[in-house]
Amino acid sequence: MPFVPKPNITDGSSQKEISAEIETVSNVQQHRNRIVFEQKSEPPKSTVDFETSKSTITAQVKAVLSKLDYSTAGILLGLKNSGCPFNMTRHIKVEDCPGQGSYDYSRQSISICQDYWSKSTREGALREFLVRGLVSAYDHCFTDITQLSEQQYLDFRNCSRIREFTLSKTCDYESQESSKMKADGFKYCVLENSSISLEETLQKSYSAENIEDSFRKVFLSCYEDKRPFDRVPTSPRDWELALKNLTFSGKRTDNPVKNQ
Repeated sequence: MPFVPKPNITDGSSQKEISAEIETVSNVQQHRNRIVFEQKSEPPKSTVDFETSKSTITAQVKAVLSKLDYSTAGILLGLKNSGCPFNMTRHIKVEDCPGQGSYDYSRQSISICQDYWSKSTREGALREFLVRGLVSAYDHCFTDITQLSEQQYLDFRNCSRIREFTLSKTCDYESQESSKMKADGFKYCVLENSSISLEETLQKSYSAENIEDSFRKVFLSCYEDKRPFDRVPTSPRDWELALKNLTFSGKRTDNPVKNQ
């Protein structure tokens, strides 16, 4: 069976609270200069420059993945236990593309944009990006997207993006004042970042209204979807315990789809 996020069954107050926060994010987005997930395109580089840069970025990716932290190790182990083990050649593609890149569902690989990452020297930022892509690969592993309706596919994309920001440690190091001022800053950070990212990546295929309606519908259930961990880690100690449980449980996930 394909993985499709289930509608939330929550009390009215929780749903109203999330709706209010989504509304706040929407209002803020109208007045922001959206540069987090998009960069201006520049003239293409020569083939020699591109290949040199590609080799450098590939080496950086290998270095990041060789120094495993809790989130990276957990997602890689989750992929292995689900029958879709990570393969550097198959899952990583350095390309000439705008922005940071994203998980490519048609090719089942993470597209890494050469121009953006050739200028970035932050190992932590690259690690967060890779983990987000690996979360999407994990979700895709369980889902035959050819069997989804258009609405189900939109819900699936929304859900996976929410899980990306929940499980990638992006919000562990969030410094935005809007998140700090919230009582539940971690959840608000996930909501804000996933909402902005989805609008940027899906706006060419879906209307803003359809994206937002789907986002509202699936947010809570997907935010609480902790697979492959036994909890949603929000602190270093949580991550340590979550990985330890995943490592020593020896549990393999029954997965008849195994998209890889």
